[in-house]
Amino acid sequence: MKKNCVLLFYIILVVSPAAFLSTRCMADCSTTLTEKRPWLGLHILITTKDKTEQLTEVVKDLAKIGVNSIVAEINYGYEYKSHPELTSGNPSSKELIKKLVDECRENHIRLIPQFQCLGHQSWKETTFPLLKRYPQFDETPGEYSKNEAIYCRSWCPLHPEVNSIIFDLMDELIGAFEADALHVGMDEVFLIGEDVCPRCKGKSKAELFAKAVNDYHKHIVDKHKIEMLMWSDRLIDSSKINYGKWESSANNTAGAIEIIPKDIIVCDWHYERRDAYESIPMFLNKGFRVWPASWRKPEAAKALIDYSRTFSNPRMVGHLNTTWGAVPIKELAGYEPLKYSISVFRTTQKTYLSEVKELMQQKWPNNHTVNIVCHGHSVPAGYFKTPDVDTFNAYPHLLHQALKAKYPYSVINVIVTAIGGEASDSGAKRFEQDVLSHRPDVITIDYALNDRRIGLDKSRESLTSMIEQAKSRGIKILLLTPTGDLSAKLSDPEDPLNKQAELVRELSRLSDVGLVDSLAEFKAYISNGGCLDELMSQVNHPNRKGHELVVKAMMEWF
Repeated sequence: MKKNCVLLFYIILVVSPAAFLSTRCMADCSTTLTEKRPWLGLHILITTKDKTEQLTEVVKDLAKIGVNSIVAEINYGYEYKSHPELTSGNPSSKELIKKLVDECRENHIRLIPQFQCLGHQSWKETTFPLLKRYPQFDETPGEYSKNEAIYCRSWCPLHPEVNSIIFDLMDELIGAFEADALHVGMDEVFLIGEDVCPRCKGKSKAELFAKAVNDYHKHIVDKHKIEMLMWSDRLIDSSKINYGKWESSANNTAGAIEIIPKDIIVCDWHYERRDAYESIPMFLNKGFRVWPASWRKPEAAKALIDYSRTFSNPRMVGHLNTTWGAVPIKELAGYEPLKYSISVFRTTQKTYLSEVKELMQQKWPNNHTVNIVCHGHSVPAGYFKTPDVDTFNAYPHLLHQALKAKYPYSVINVIVTAIGGEASDSGAKRFEQDVLSHRPDVITIDYALNDRRIGLDKSRESLTSMIEQAKSRGIKILLLTPTGDLSAKLSDPEDPLNKQAELVRELSRLSDVGLVDSLAEFKAYISNGGCLDELMSQVNHPNRKGHELVVKAMMEWF
């Protein structure tokens, strides 16, 4: 524990929302960043052109609420060139998928295609293209007329010709999606090692299932050098973990878990509420990365999320929300289980500054000096009606008073390094010398007001530089959205001030740092009947009342 705990408030004015991640590729959301932020995902069926178009339209909305990963199950709903006979009706073209890929990349969402392998080759009376066009691949050829008395058909994992065709389809999807991962499905495979299959009869179902997994892994991971995901249920022994025959295997495939690669990401799905989900620690203990998945019941999703978060393990990658038609694609951003999963994985105000708060609660002789540094532009510098600088009515000083009232035993210094008229590009250049030299434990950054003049791209770049420097030293950060401006159209989402605020919110989410949403406080004041000019000392500088709103939002973190 440091002798001097420095809480540094760095004020940032944000520019254009495009620059911070403009050079990042889709792989930035991949496992190389798992330790930096959790995978907050959605599984969505895009088996028709219409669904792909609808998903493309809502990607931006999903990104805004915190989604950073999408598993898009496409199966036969793509215009395959290698095997056009396997394309189903109303498929997505390569050009349409490209639009989805570009939209996801622009909004920093990792897009993972899924092709359902082995099982799920039919639904009700409909047999899907592979087994309809190549009935010889069927695990149960000639059996189950109209698919009666079965759940879904499977292809035979030992047929000598099936993999070459499946690999052609995988290759096309990997190329079209510019994918760094492929989900192979493989859930609810009930027909495997059947007596009516001349190749599989009498063979171990676990070994047959493992052979299929290993074949796909060799093609996806070894050949393409990308990641492989799969559903979990056939790897869970229902005699040991009593999930039932759907969420676990009662047909002897579970032994495959011992003979498949451990670099596979296992999507462990559970749709009912339970006190414990024992498969999660089982997969973790065996070395797999685990992506727990819930469905439509909020109470069940909450139970699974809360249970999974009790495991402090770097292989627990986040949470995946399945939909299965429970919500229209255009309404995904309001999907209750999704909103809950995102909220609990985000940095919380209760815990983010817990170490700093603990330090400030210590009494002499165990207490330590806490240094608070406010860095930014004219607002934290204390400018009211220029050229007047009213230091003692600006939020750094008011924050100092509020913290001393709450933590009377702590020695707290508030250090202001803000400069009037400065934007984040200049602030970043002096960040190490003027800010990090104080050895802060917390930095608040408030530049959005002035960053309008340098643009979102340069703002993103500058803010990101400061964030990364601070985080590399273990320093906590609070990013501030702008205070009000009488010249801005606060009701217009396209107004530069709102754009800057969105950038700050996005960076807070992507970087997993704290957010003080000053602009939201100003808007709330107006929506409750107040007027913006009641909060302002001049067109772009708040008065004491405006500064008090900022402090109110800041103190929620303390």
